[in-house]
Amino acid sequence: KELACLQQLSDIIVDSASTKEQILQQTVAILPGSWLHAKSAVGAISLDGEHYETGELAKCVDKLVAEIAIAGSHRGTVSVGYLERHSPQVEGPFLAEERALIDAIAERIGHAIERLEILELIKSEQSTLQAVLNGIDDVIYVSDPETYELLHVNSAFEKIWGKDWRDEKCYQILQGRDSPC
Repeated sequence: KELACLQQLSDIIVDSASTKEQILQQTVAILPGSWLHAKSAVGAISLDGEHYETGELAKCVDKLVAEIAIAGSHRGTVSVGYLERHSPQVEGPFLAEERALIDAIAERIGHAIERLEILELIKSEQSTLQAVLNGIDDVIYVSDPETYELLHVNSAFEKIWGKDWRDEKCYQILQGRDSPC
């Protein structure tokens, strides 16, 4: 069960189109089925004041909690609980593997959210850079020095050569040539 849960979690996280909310909603949905007593298990994730739950964690008689840390800061928790008491295992109400699993889930969530936040920051910085470049009246472009492909242009460039420049070679667009300068 543990490996299946981690594989499902990896599939959720790897989906590049997933938002933070989608990752957390989909992850909390797979939590209960990964525990020994899945029929009475409830999963919950709290992160930055947002809460996702598969049932009423407050009504659980036994709970297992792991901290979600992002960039070294405590930002939330992953919790699994049982709504009814079960005969204790050697280790207590939860298996040692389950304790390790919830820690692994919390760690992976932390890394996934950190990655999403970094990507959001990069997009914001790119947007700011694009605004600065578009505010310049001179033509600005960036091309790959090895392939000569145009990677980035400003609005002054687009006014002269148009918007259909992606995947084109700078020498083709700027000089109408068939080979590099």
